This record gives sequence, structure tokens and C-alpha cells, in this order.
Amino acid sequence: MGTADLHLHTAFGDGLPEPQQLLDYVESCTDLDVIAITEHDSIDAAWRVRELHARRQYRFEVVVGMEITTLAGHLLALFLEEPVPSLRSLGSTIDRIHRQNGLCIIPHPLSPLTRSLGARAIDGVLRHQADGLWFDGIELSNPSPAARFTNARARRLNADRWGITEVGGSDAHYLPAIGCTVTEF
Repeated sequence: MGTADLHLHTAFGDGLPEPQQLLDYVESCTDLDVIAITEHDSIDAAWRVRELHARRQYRFEVVVGMEITTLAGHLLALFLEEPVPSLRSLGSTIDRIHRQNGLCIIPHPLSPLTRSLGARAIDGVLRHQADGLWFDGIELSNPSPAARFTNARARRLNADRWGITEVGGSDAHYLPAIGCTVTEF
């Protein structure tokens, strides 16, 4: 059994921690086994964190990711090697992520406080699963203000209608929030 925080931000984007600070904090102040760096519309921070991580013997793994702004809302992409362009259709973005063998996670679903995927966009993708479009997970444990007001509704819709694998991510923009919610694996 392990734990992962699949949604972290750095000072390279709209977060506060510098990459080295983030790595040192995860090492000394959490029991996380995996972290994912998911900066908005850029893969550069994740590459930088992975590079710093490779220079030391940390006890946890780093996943390269992005929080991509699609025309329908934000989408987390994990296990990337190449950047995925933003401001494209949701279907095109999902396809580009899956072509890299990456995972597509819906962050802070239904939130009116940020560009989140709504029920209509999620339903639209699920209607096209036979055509090769699917979500790999939905972030139903996210304590950020962007998700706090919609977590319960998203949980109900997922239980009653969607059936997407549930994950957790802190959406941390500062150190003490890292690991406050996790995905167990």
C-alpha cells in the first residue's frame, strides 16, 4: 500500500514553493510515496523537479504532469514526457495524453471557482468511450476552495452515473497543504 499526492504546484507557476523546497518538504514532512507536479499549461516545472529529484536519493517518486486548460476546463495529465498544448478541445487533449501513455484525471470537477469540467463535458466524453475517449480518474478528494463546494455533488454523480476511478490530490500551492489528501494505491 502506498500514498500519492497527484496535484501539486510550484513557484514556476502559481504555487509558492521552489522545486527544491518542495522535494525537501515531501522527504522530511510527509510519508508520501509518489508526488505529481502538475503546473498550469506547462511541463517545465515537472521536468525541473524530476531533474532535482534524480540528483538525490529521495524515498519517493516524482511523476511528470500538467494541469492543462482545455476549451471545456482543466484536465490533469500524468506520466507525460512531452508537453500537451492548451486551449484545445477536450477530446483532442485526452487523445494527445493517451498517445503518450499518460493518464487523464478530472481535477476539482464541477467547480465554479476555476475552469473545471462540468457535468455536460464529462457526460460527453463518457458517451464516446467506444470511440477511444475516456477518463482515467476523477479527483473527488480535493480540499482546495475550487473543489470544496462541489466535492459532494461530484461524488454523487460519480456513484450514480459516471463510475470513474476516484483519486485524491491536494492541489497544493504552498508546502503545508502537500499531502493533506492523497490517493492510496
